Amino acid sequence: FTLLALSGLLIVPISTCFAQVDIETPIAEKTTIDWQQFAGTTLNLICERSPGNEGARMMMPEFEKLTGINVNLIMLPERALFDKMAIDLSTGAGMYDFVQMPACGVCVRWAKAGWIESLNKYIEDPTLTDKAWLDVNDFVEKWTGTMSYKGKLYGLPSYGESDILFYRTDLFLQKGVGIPTTMDQLFDAAQKLTSDTDGDGKADIFGITLRGIRGHTSNIYIWTGLLRAFGGKFFAGGDVENGMPPGAPKGKENWMPVLNSPEAVAATDFYGRILRTCAPPDAPSYHWYGVLRTMLEGKAAMMIDATCFGPPLNDPTESKVVGKVGYAPGPQVPSIWVSGFAINSASKNKGATWFWLQWVTSKETQLKYSAFPESRTCDVSRWSVIEDSRYQERWHYPSATGNFMTIAWDNIAKSSPDYRPRIPEYWEIGDILGSAVEEVLVGIKPAEKALDEAQSEIVDIMKGAGYF
Repeated sequence: FTLLALSGLLIVPISTCFAQVDIETPIAEKTTIDWQQFAGTTLNLICERSPGNEGARMMMPEFEKLTGINVNLIMLPERALFDKMAIDLSTGAGMYDFVQMPACGVCVRWAKAGWIESLNKYIEDPTLTDKAWLDVNDFVEKWTGTMSYKGKLYGLPSYGESDILFYRTDLFLQKGVGIPTTMDQLFDAAQKLTSDTDGDGKADIFGITLRGIRGHTSNIYIWTGLLRAFGGKFFAGGDVENGMPPGAPKGKENWMPVLNSPEAVAATDFYGRILRTCAPPDAPSYHWYGVLRTMLEGKAAMMIDATCFGPPLNDPTESKVVGKVGYAPGPQVPSIWVSGFAINSASKNKGATWFWLQWVTSKETQLKYSAFPESRTCDVSRWSVIEDSRYQERWHYPSATGNFMTIAWDNIAKSSPDYRPRIPEYWEIGDILGSAVEEVLVGIKPAEKALDEAQSEIVDIMKGAGYF
C-alpha cells in the first residue's frame, strides 16, 4: 500500500500528484459502446439510504440522458434493506434488478446460491463494456476481493471503510486526557470524560458512544475489533489480526469456533463495562446512526466507528462539534466494511442493469458526488478518485493527531478482508453473537455465560455445514 504520504498535515499521492479525473468529456464520447441500446427499459433498483447513494441519486438524470433507461431507485435503512433483498433473492422473484451487496461473507453466500450474476461475462463483452474506461484495476483491490468468489467478480464496490477513534479536542484539553492507544487507556479516558455539566446529578456528556444493538452489521462490527485487540479470534485457525481465509482447509484445527475463549470473554466484558458506565443509557439500542447522532449533538467525547463519519461531523448544517473533532487510529484492530452493487440473477434487464452498475461506480460519477464544496460524502472506491487533488482538498480535516484522510486510509490499509469470517454461514453466526453481546451490554447475562451459549450454537452450525 503506497498511495499516501504525509507532507505536514497534507495528503500527497506518491506517484500521481497531479492526476485528475476527466469529468469534462462526456462519457459517451470517450467510450466505445452504444449506451442507448437499452433505451426505454425501466430498472427497479434497491440500495441503502446512505450519503454516497444519495449523491448518486441526485445525478440520476445524467444516467437517464446517457442511456435512455428509466430508473426507479428505492432507498432503505440498512436493516430493512437486508430483509427485502434476502426475500427477493432467495425466492427468485426478481423484483429488483440490482441489489446492494455488503462484505462479510455475503458475496460467497449469494454467489454460491446462484442469486447474483458473475460480472465477468459482461466485462468481456465489447458491446456492453469498454474495458479501458471501466478500468477494474482502478478499484481498491482489497475491496474487489471481497466481491469475488472462486476467481469471478460478482460486484463492483461503491465504497469501503474502516473505523477510527473520533474524539472531542476541546473536552480532552479541558480534562487533561491523552489520546488512548490501549484498551485500559480507552476505559480510563471514557471515565474521566463522562461528566455532569448542569449539576443535576446525571451525566450529560458521555465519555464514549459505541454500537450496542444486536446484529452482524451493528454491535459485532465494533465487537470484532475489540475481540482481536484482546487477542481473540473466531476460529482456532488463522491469526488474530488477519482472521481465517474462506478457502482454508476444513477441519477442527482451522474451523472450530473459539468464541468463549478467555480473550473473547475479556473483550465482551470490557464492552459491557464501558457502555454501561461511560455511554448514554440507551447506547445498547444504537446502530451506527445512533452513535453518530450522539457525537453530532455534542453529547459524547469519543466514538470508535466508520471512517465515513468524518464529513457529517464537519458539516455545520448537522453537527454541533465542527472544528472540535480530532482523529486517531484507536486501540482496536481496524475493521473493514465494503459495500458494492450486484446484478440479481432473476432480473429480466441484466444488460441495462450492467450499464447502471458501470455508471454509478465510474470515476466520473464518484468524483462528481464526492469532491466538490457541495459534496457531503467521501464514500468512494476508486484510486483515481482518492488520488484526485479535488477529492483530497475537499476532505482535508486536520487535527493535532493527524489529518482525517491520513488516519482513515492508514486504518483502511491495515484492515483485513477477513476481519469477520467471509463464509456463507457468517450472517447467522454474526447474529447469534450479536444477541449474546447485547445480553452482556444490557446486563442480562455475564460475558462467560452468554458466550458459552453462543459458542454451542455456532459449533452446531459449523458441524452442520461440514467444516469438521
